[in-house]
This record gives sequence, structure tokens and C-alpha cells, in this order.
Amino acid sequence: VLVGMEIGEEHNHYLAWRVNKVVEDNPANPQTFIDGVRGQGGIGFIAHPFEIGCKYGFSGRAFTWNHWNVTGFNGICIWNFIGRSAF
Repeated sequence: VLVGMEIGEEHNHYLAWRVNKVVEDNPANPQTFIDGVRGQGGIGFIAHPFEIGCKYGFSGRAFTWNHWNVTGFNGICIWNFIGRSAF
């Protein structure tokens, strides 16, 4: 079991582990929360960036990643239970 947090409300969701303080969402500039996670010595993954939504969760809404000019993330999650991936 990994205990962490997911950052993001509308788009650009980010999974963070090994953080001791809440990292605030910044929808216009996700680089700030990637840097916030790294600044605490944490690790982070871009979450479900290619999601296409699913009728079983959030009324089919997809929570995609829209800012690909970021750096410093540790990985990318390509599938989750609630939303289907475009892969």
C-alpha cells in the first residue's frame, strides 16, 4: 500500500508520494506542483494523462493532462480504475 495524494481538480492530475505537506494545485502551471513535490524529496507521476472517461465515474468526464512542457516528474500512470485510457 502506498499512501500519497493526488493533486489537481479539473485537469493535470499528479500523484505524489513521500510528501509531508499538502502541495497546492495550480491548473495554469502544473510545473509548480511538480517542483513542490520534488522540493519535499517526494516522487510524482502524471496521472491518467490520456483518459477518455467512463460512464461509471464522474458522469463520464475525463481528467486529462494538458501541459506537456513540464519536467521533473518520475513517471506516467497510463490506466486507472475509474476512467478508461485511450491506449
